Amino acid sequence: MQTEQLLEVLDQLPRVSPQPGFRPVHAKGLCVTGTFTATADAAALTRAAHMQGQRVPVTVRFSNAGSFPRASDAHREPRGMAVKFHLSDGRNTDLVSMSTPFFPVGTVRDFLAIVRAQIPDPATGQLDTAKMAKFLGAHPRAKDWVRLVNSTPLPASFARTAYHAIHAYRFIAPTGKQSAIRYSWQPKAGTASLSAAQEKAAGPDYLFEELRKRLSAGPVEFALHLQLAGTGDNTHDPTRPWPPQRKSVMAGTLTVTRVAADSRRGCEALSFDPTRLTDGIALTGDPILNARRGAYAKSAARRHAGG
Repeated sequence: MQTEQLLEVLDQLPRVSPQPGFRPVHAKGLCVTGTFTATADAAALTRAAHMQGQRVPVTVRFSNAGSFPRASDAHREPRGMAVKFHLSDGRNTDLVSMSTPFFPVGTVRDFLAIVRAQIPDPATGQLDTAKMAKFLGAHPRAKDWVRLVNSTPLPASFARTAYHAIHAYRFIAPTGKQSAIRYSWQPKAGTASLSAAQEKAAGPDYLFEELRKRLSAGPVEFALHLQLAGTGDNTHDPTRPWPPQRKSVMAGTLTVTRVAADSRRGCEALSFDPTRLTDGIALTGDPILNARRGAYAKSAARRHAGG
C-alpha cells in the first residue's frame, strides 16, 4: 500500500516532457563505471562481500534530484550519487546518497504531504505556494532543509561534491557484533562550488559536460566514510544527523574511470534501491527507508513498460 501511494504521488509531479521512460525523481542522470576497494577497518565492521578488500566492479549514477529530465543543472537542488556494487555471486547491492546531510521529513505521511504540496492544481496548472508554506510552517526540519538547498552554491562538479546516504543501517561483523552506521562519500579532490559569476555563466548541462570532460582526463575518486552511532543517537529519523564528533571509519575507495557504455538506455534500465542489501548489512527501523522497499522495482518495471 505504501509503495503504491509513493509512486502515485510521484507520478503527479510535473515534467518537461511527457515522454515515458524517465524516473519520477532524479530523472536527469548519467551512469559511469569503476571499482570499489574496501579497507580492513570496513571488513572488521561487516561481513558484507563488497567490504572484504577485493576490488569490486561498480556502476555509479550521478543525477539532479528533480523530476524534469531536461532541467538545467544551474537550478538549486540536491544532487544524487547512486552506487551499484556487482558482487562475485552475480547479485548486486546498492548505496543511494544525496548532497544534503539530512532528509526533509521522517515519516511516510509527511513525505506524501510534502510531495503533494508540489503538485500543480489540475484546474489551473499552477502550484499552490500557500500549501507548501503551510507545510513548512508546521515542519521546521523540512523548512531547514529547503533553506539549506536554496542557500547552497551550485557545485563545481559532481566529482567535487560530498554525498550522504541519509539513512542509518546496521553493520553485522564476522563475530556477530552489530553497529549502527551512516555512510558518506567524500571526493578525494575536495569539495568545490561555483562563484557567483560562474553561476551566472553556467550552462544547462554544465555538470554532465564537466564530468565527461573530467573522466576523459583521468579517474575520479571518492572515499567512503562510515559514521558510527553513539549512545542515544536516533537510527530511525533521517531528518536528524548525528553529532560530527562521532567516530568515523574510512571504509574504502571508489574509483570511477569512464562513462558507461550505452549510458542512456542501459543506465535507465537499472534501479538503485537503498533497501537492496547483502548479508552483513541490515535495515534499521527508519520508516522512510523501509517504505522505499519495493518502490524502486515497481518504478523500474513501469519505465521498462514505457509508462
